Amino acid sequence: MKKIIFIIIFLSIKSYSQNDLYDYIITSENDTIFGFYQDMKLIDLNKKKHRINSKDVIEIKRNDCIYRLMTVINKDFYSNENDSLIDMNIANIRPLLYKKSTLYVRKLDKNLRKDYIVTIQNDTIYGQIKLSTFHNYKLIKKSGEKIMISPSLTLEFRKDGFKYLYKKKRPYTIGDKRYAYLKLLYDGKVKLFDYTILTNSFSPFSHSNSFDSETHYYVERNDVIELINPTRIITILKSIIPENKTLFKKIKSREFPYKNMYIIIKYFNTMTKI
Repeated sequence: MKKIIFIIIFLSIKSYSQNDLYDYIITSENDTIFGFYQDMKLIDLNKKKHRINSKDVIEIKRNDCIYRLMTVINKDFYSNENDSLIDMNIANIRPLLYKKSTLYVRKLDKNLRKDYIVTIQNDTIYGQIKLSTFHNYKLIKKSGEKIMISPSLTLEFRKDGFKYLYKKKRPYTIGDKRYAYLKLLYDGKVKLFDYTILTNSFSPFSHSNSFDSETHYYVERNDVIELINPTRIITILKSIIPENKTLFKKIKSREFPYKNMYIIIKYFNTMTKI
C-alpha cells in the first residue's frame, strides 16, 4: 500500500514538473491546455493548434509570464507614475485615453514596476524608459530630465520588468551591430537573450520601402555568447550545452521548436545535472 502511494505521489510530482516547463492557455470553460505559444496560438503537446481570442481564452502563460484578459483604460497602465501593466503583444502600448480596450496584460510585481539604468559608476537611476524615434532608449526621470542610454554611460537597464545588458555579440546580418543591449529572457547557469533589429525591404510593386522587425536569440554560458541560427540550432547548442542528450532528441524531432527557445533553455537548466 505504501509503495502504491509513493508511486502515485512520484508520478504527480513528475507530471507537475513537466507541465511547469510549458506555456499554457486557460479557456473560458476553465480548461488548462499546455504547449508552446506561437504568434497568438498555442500548439498543444499533441501538436493541435488552438487559436487565441478573447472569446475562448482568458489567460495565457508565455515564457513564465502570466497574461490575463482585462478590460482597461489608459490610466490602468500606471501605478505611482510607474508601469504596472504590460500588453502582451506590443510592450506597454496603451489604449487611447479613457477608451476601454480588452487586452491580454501582465501585471508586474511591485518590485519590477520601476524602470532604471545602472551607470558605469554603478549608480542606479530610476525613471521611465522609452524608445526614441531612432530606436534608441532614453530614461525620463520624475523631474522630467532625460538621459540617453549609451554604452559610455550605462552598463544595463530595466524596462517593462526585463533587464537589458550590454554585450559583445555576433552580428546577424551585414550592418548589424557587434555590441548591443540584449534583453535577458532567462537567467540561469545558461542564459537566454533576444535582440530585435529593424529591417528595411523594397517592394517592386509599390515602389516603396517597408520596415519590419526581426528577433534573434543568443545563448550565454561561462561568459561565452553564441548566436542561435535556426538552421544550425542543434550543432550550435551542442557546442554550448552538450550534456543533455534527451534535449537534442526533442529538438531533432521538433518536439521543442526553435521559436520556443525559452523552453529549450529552461529545460536544460532545470533538467540537467551540471
